[in-house]
Formats: sequence, C-alpha cells, structure tokens
Amino acid sequence: MVDLNSIREHLDYVQAAKAVQIPYQPSEEILELLETFRDMVNYCIRVGLKNITSRFKLSNEVYHRLNDYGLHTWYSLSAIEIATVILKNYRKTLRRKRDAKKPYAKRLMAKLGNQAYKVIGDKLRISIKPRQYFYIKLHKRALRFLSDATLKLGSITLTACTASVVFSKTAEVMEPKGYVAYDTNESSIDGAFIEDGEVEAIRFDLSKAKEIRHGYFERTRKTQAKYSGDRRVSQKIQQK
Repeated sequence: MVDLNSIREHLDYVQAAKAVQIPYQPSEEILELLETFRDMVNYCIRVGLKNITSRFKLSNEVYHRLNDYGLHTWYSLSAIEIATVILKNYRKTLRRKRDAKKPYAKRLMAKLGNQAYKVIGDKLRISIKPRQYFYIKLHKRALRFLSDATLKLGSITLTACTASVVFSKTAEVMEPKGYVAYDTNESSIDGAFIEDGEVEAIRFDLSKAKEIRHGYFERTRKTQAKYSGDRRVSQKIQQK
C-alpha cells in the first residue's frame, strides 16, 4: 500500500510548466531558416540510420558538417536532439512493424534552448547567426509571462506562424484541507468529502439530463431511419 504521508514529505515543491504562443508574420529570411533547420534534421536522420544509436555518437558524426549550413551552433545542437528522438521512435516502431517507412522531418519548425532568445522591451529577440537576430512583437499576455522574474524560461519552438515559449514555476505544495472522490454514473454523480476523519456524502441527480438525452437519441434514430435514402435531408433535420 502507498504511504501518502511518506510521499508528501518528499513532495514539498512541484514544478509547473506551461507554454505561451506568440503569432507572427514570417519573412522570407525566417522561412528560409526553418527550411534550413529541417534540412539539418533530415541530414542527422540519414546519418543516424547508419546504425548510430546514441546521441553522443550522432553528434560526433554530424556536428562539424551542420556548421556548414550557416546557422548558429544552437541550431546544430537542437537538430541533433530532434533527430535522436525521431530515430528512437522509428526503432521502436521497427520492432513492431518490420516494414516501417524510414523517417524524415516534413514540418517547417525549429526548436531552441532558452539561451538562444531574449526579451528586449516588448519584443522577443531570437538568434539566427552569431550577432544576427530577428524580432517578434510580444502581445500583452506573452509579455506579462516572459517578463515575470519568478518564472524560469525554457525552450522555444518556431513554426511558420507562431513562436511557442515554454516557462515553468516552482510552487509549494499546500497541505489539503480534505479529500474528495467521485463516481460518475449515467443517472447521478456520487461522491464523498473527507475532512478530519468526517465523511460527507455528495450526490448530483442526473436523471433529468438522462431523460432529455435519451429523448434526443430516439428522435435522431427515427430521423435517420425515415430519411435513410437522403443523407442531405437527414443531416439538415438532425442539425435542427
């Protein structure tokens, strides 16, 4: 049996992570960057398919070649990381399905660590090459999160229309006042609230909702049967 008190002693703090999306209009330069990054990932995949199973070995094989693509070395490290994950998933699939297709990256995207971007005023500055950047205007919600000193900024994922920034915060685990458990049935929701050893029963009657739902189900079934030869009319009536 699990000792909840023992678990709580070791879980005084919990790490909560979220992401904020920032829409932007990409320039030709950014689209070219995303295409280049995709080519870098696919190059890593091709090399990794030659019986290279570890990220360390793959990095040794491709790192210097990736620098020839002209992007910041952060993009090289990220391309290796993404390719390693794709190759790992491919090998898992291959064990179940021997005719699995060889993987390749199709989507235009790039992923970078938090060292590759910075909040400057109301803009997000993202590195392309050493001392070369592009900027994305931050909306109010994104600016509020990314300017919060209590948050730890994580990776950023770029697509052709959005930049998604991951951030996290360490929160203290609060001691609960009590516990609640629910059992959902078709006709009711039954539960119990436990506090200081006292148990309080909870019940929500769903019989009326069940009756209404059953009525609509019967109407829909009759409509489908009556207009089975004309799907267009059947759908139109069902929508009403």
